[in-house]
Amino acid sequence: MKPVFLKRPVLASIVIILSAVAISVFLTKKEHSLQKTASGDFRKKLSEAALSQAAVENAPVTFLITAVFDRTTKKYGQRGLPYVLMEAGHAAQNLLLQAESLDMGAVPIGAFSSQKISELIQLSPKAQPLYLIPVGYFPDQ
Repeated sequence: MKPVFLKRPVLASIVIILSAVAISVFLTKKEHSLQKTASGDFRKKLSEAALSQAAVENAPVTFLITAVFDRTTKKYGQRGLPYVLMEAGHAAQNLLLQAESLDMGAVPIGAFSSQKISELIQLSPKAQPLYLIPVGYFPDQ
């Protein structure tokens, strides 16, 4: 059996960035840019949705990786489910490696209320939150 290579990647993940001043969505299809969707500091509410984890409340920025499973399962059926999770894991790993290379701290968090996160961010019903990754400098720096 010959291996099958994708001509272009299936975009199953959406990255949402929550900072001290705004919520922004990374547009991945063509723009490769950020689109501001809300203004304000949502860190306290986000932390509450993440079971009051201090890293989420204290970090200057938190990345939220979500998945839209339909985008991949349309093409690959049920086999698309692990593909989406692998893609999210790879994105998280790259973010963690980049933070480390910049002498920053980052931690992947999976303990949160998906419903509360979705309501706070006003996610599409098709989008499923997978990871919160707060990023910042260590307190002693």
